[in-house]
Amino acid sequence: MIRQNDPQHLVHMLVSGKICLNARSDTGWVLTLDEIEPGQSFGLSALFGKSSTTYTAVCTEPCDIIVLSSDLMANCLKRITESICGDAPGGPAV
Repeated sequence: MIRQNDPQHLVHMLVSGKICLNARSDTGWVLTLDEIEPGQSFGLSALFGKSSTTYTAVCTEPCDIIVLSSDLMANCLKRITESICGDAPGGPAV
């Protein structure tokens, strides 16, 4: 699904199933960093610019996942913020 050190440009939202986020250490040990359950997201660092993943994502059972590009997700968050706060940088339009 996602391999450690791959470019990160997608945000993932788990609908059903289970995903483990693992990382391989310099000595070769595989460490489980997190277990993602339905309703949780991962890959959010893609929203903050170009980066690479620090983990490998492994589906440990059949999964349904919503995948959005970081550009689309950032645009959605911007539109939500504007609808709540208004277009003015200081807050809601009066």
